[in-house]
Amino acid sequence: MLRYLLAVTDCLFLPALVAGFYAAALAAYPGTRRQTTWFARALLAGISIAIILVVLKRNTGMVVREYYNLALLIPLLGLGLAVFFVLLAGQGRRLWWLASPGVLFLAAFHLPDIFIYPLDFGLGMESVFNRVYLGKVAGYSLGLVLVALTGLGVTLITRTLPGRLSRFFFSSALVVYFFRNLLGLTQILLGRGLVKREPLLVRPTIYLLDHVDYFNFALLALVGGLLLVWLLTPRPRRVPANPAIGRRWRAQIRRERRWVFTTLVGVVALLAIHTLGREWAERSVEIPPPTRMEATDGVIGLVSNTVD
Repeated sequence: MLRYLLAVTDCLFLPALVAGFYAAALAAYPGTRRQTTWFARALLAGISIAIILVVLKRNTGMVVREYYNLALLIPLLGLGLAVFFVLLAGQGRRLWWLASPGVLFLAAFHLPDIFIYPLDFGLGMESVFNRVYLGKVAGYSLGLVLVALTGLGVTLITRTLPGRLSRFFFSSALVVYFFRNLLGLTQILLGRGLVKREPLLVRPTIYLLDHVDYFNFALLALVGGLLLVWLLTPRPRRVPANPAIGRRWRAQIRRERRWVFTTLVGVVALLAIHTLGREWAERSVEIPPPTRMEATDGVIGLVSNTVD
């Protein structure tokens, strides 16, 4: 269970939160029918590309995953820079034109592993009706739900903040995601020998790959800051025109508080998964030292209660 919970959150955690900030930015500028149609088509195209990759990888040897990732990471980095500069320039309406290619490359890059994991649940099992299989399904499903709820919470909370604050959090999340992708690109280029292995480049790359959770912690800290800002932002006192409007305002505040609590639970759960959960999953089994034993009449006997 823990293995697939870690795998799903590792794969979707960063893109889901960045997509949550992006969705909040898009909500401030409602798109035209043409823009939303192209966005939906791009999402379906990205999912289709991911499915095609999974089919080819499972049934043929045609696909080299590093080159596939390389072909997607370069446009993802370029789009990240474009979105960042659009935010700096305050041209929020242009985000819709970058959203369609962004969601295409995002889905094509991150979803293949999500589609591959369920295919490995039953490996080495005679039947799926057992505790191990159900544990894998539970870990996989819990990871998807946790990431989805946290990303949705980020979207709904960011929408309630002033424009300058929401742009700050979105830009900061983009920076974290950009450098995480840049690390992945550098890893492929060095691993495949496409760039010269200079010590000045290899050493920091190895260090960051050994501490890749730093990017997750940075984004978790950013979401924690988002929740703190929401709690500290003063709410203007408004006098409702009639009792019905007052009830609607109070219901909206209660709804926002519920999503703040949900997002906080998600942040704490993700932090626990990537610290305590990872340490538990990667713990090593201590091997006892060898013990000298003497054979009696050519036979070595072991006491059964001393065998682990």
